Amino acid sequence: NIDSSLTNNFYEEPLEISIYLDKYETGVSAQVRYNYGEIEINPLKDEDIRKDKKILVRDIREEVKPINTILNFGFEKGKEKFILRDEDRLIDFLFKGIEALQEFGEVYYSEAFKNVKVYNSSNITSSIRINNEDLLEFTFDIEGVEKEELKNIFEALREKKKYYKLKKGGFIPLDNEELSSFASMVEYLNIKNSDLDKEKILLSRYNALYIEQSTKDKGLKIEKDKKFKELISNLSEVKDEELEPKEEINKIMRDYQKFGFKWLKTLAKCGFGGILADEMGLGKTLQAISFIQSETEQGEKLPSLVVAPTSLVYNWKDEVEKFAQDLKTLVISGDKKERREKLKEIYKYDIILTSY
Repeated sequence: NIDSSLTNNFYEEPLEISIYLDKYETGVSAQVRYNYGEIEINPLKDEDIRKDKKILVRDIREEVKPINTILNFGFEKGKEKFILRDEDRLIDFLFKGIEALQEFGEVYYSEAFKNVKVYNSSNITSSIRINNEDLLEFTFDIEGVEKEELKNIFEALREKKKYYKLKKGGFIPLDNEELSSFASMVEYLNIKNSDLDKEKILLSRYNALYIEQSTKDKGLKIEKDKKFKELISNLSEVKDEELEPKEEINKIMRDYQKFGFKWLKTLAKCGFGGILADEMGLGKTLQAISFIQSETEQGEKLPSLVVAPTSLVYNWKDEVEKFAQDLKTLVISGDKKERREKLKEIYKYDIILTSY
């Protein structure tokens, strides 16, 4: 039995724990406070906590729990607070430690500490649209990150670093699959570092297919406007459309030539340009003639310009007359005066032939 005169010297109060997180130099600090009624205790300070000469009975078992957690995440004891400087361990703390500390009491953050955060996929925003000039407008942002830092982030990715530390103190883990996929897209689209600073990056329309396929294959979240969606839909429809040259040409074409014709028609329908590149003697001229003929029959009013070596200009004329007699051809040749005169007549013809 304890003498009652002794028990009267002790008193108890419920324990409440508060943890204050702040930015500290290049790392962070954690200050722990134990609150027993009106008494506030900093475990790193030697303080007289007697009240009216009575002794407080402290809950040591609960007090050590947040401190052990803090030390396990790599913090070191300071004069009044715990300090964490190691960047690798800091990222681990930001990911897991804050949530762990919330099990023991209230966790408070300074304004400076709020900048020391880990950014993830939810912070990435991107969009693609077709503007009035028929170009793609591509945007890419990481919420809360200055655009001028994007080029450094992608550079760090190329160097296979584990994370990138932002100027204001936050971290971007570089093992993020979505961020890596966006970096691959930026590289494929040949987007320069100087372009990453811009609000909108302009791209040619032909990149639409690659961007659309990337969103599907890599699960990228890119907001698309109505015109972009219509372009992709039209591309799918054209791909499934039966496109054939006129019967007279179709029956003499080889299968690969028919495929080349359909490819040219598909590009034209989608407003793209293209290059039909094949070995000499495999019939590119016939494919081009059949394409021009098809476009003319479908209402194309402007003439097509064919620029060929001088030795092949009249060969082209013969080929057009042989396979597409309905097309009117004008050869621009002769001296400067003759060429100028012929240029006045170009809109009466379907094909304009000239040399380099």
